Amino acid sequence: MYALIEGADLGWSAARVLGALALAGLAGAGFVLAERRAGDAALVPLRMFRSPGFPSAVAAGLLANFGLSGLLFVLSLFFQDARHYSPAVAGLAFLPLTLPTAVNPLWTGRLVGRIGPRGPATTGFVLMGAGALLQAPFTGDSALAPAATLTGLLAFGFGVSFALPALVAAVAGSVPAEFAGTGAGVLNSARQVGASLGVAVLGAVLDLSPSGADGTRRALLAAGAVLLLGAAVAATGLRGKTPAA
Repeated sequence: MYALIEGADLGWSAARVLGALALAGLAGAGFVLAERRAGDAALVPLRMFRSPGFPSAVAAGLLANFGLSGLLFVLSLFFQDARHYSPAVAGLAFLPLTLPTAVNPLWTGRLVGRIGPRGPATTGFVLMGAGALLQAPFTGDSALAPAATLTGLLAFGFGVSFALPALVAAVAGSVPAEFAGTGAGVLNSARQVGASLGVAVLGAVLDLSPSGADGTRRALLAAGAVLLLGAAVAATGLRGKTPAA
């Protein structure tokens, strides 16, 4: 994260940036080797990743939070710097995103129980991606900008309320029963890594853009593309109807 955040300012060939990337690579390789040696006593038993659907659910969780946290970061700056909202009004502007997540997961849980996690997760990612892309053309002073923001955030919120509960169910249904808690922990960790990456990468996009409006547009396009990639991962990697226990 340090390398991604500082690379835009220090330059991608700066010694500190390259050193941080190298250290991250070595640390990641060391972690995998240590977990492989420990077998089922590992913090993250690697045989979980041989379970059908589990790697895709973890990757999709990372991509979901990349888009969610990245969008929250980018738009919170945009609302205050470009639209000159106060912090309180900027917070209220996110209500269309949060309202669906308060009620829709209950219905999503029933839907996942009937048809499995693949359909709801894919639908959620498509809605999230569409919600980000819909707002990208309206970062200027267009009269349609508030309506685009409202519609985009509402679609994004419904997407979150479909995707995240479905991914939790996908993990629970794909790993051996003795690894259920560990699998949920891996998904949560992947989501936090995705959130950090979303803020770092989209923050770098903002930093490298000539203006705040242009940077916000590029960041929303990037977030939308990542979320549509998540839709492809969910559609091809997750299971349909969860088998009976």
